[in-house]
Amino acid sequence: MLSEALGASVISFAAAPIGAERGMLGDLLLVEPVYEGPAGPNRVVAKFAAPREGSLASARRSGSHQRELRFYDELAPTTPVRVPHVYGSWY
Repeated sequence: MLSEALGASVISFAAAPIGAERGMLGDLLLVEPVYEGPAGPNRVVAKFAAPREGSLASARRSGSHQRELRFYDELAPTTPVRVPHVYGSWY
């Protein structure tokens, strides 16, 4: 899935948590892929729903995950504000 999202053959990667214990509704990882052949980005940030049930319940109630994905799908391409490039998103 990582190779598909980045558009390059990833043979391995290192990942380290970032922003831990900051009250977010998700977990962030800094991912450094190792490629076979043509390379993609050197580092990407991967965001996942938090495995903590309290955080998941809060996100479900507020619809925050769906709203964030819809922002990147529908509004980010037209906004004058700089936003990170999204390589892939799944819900």
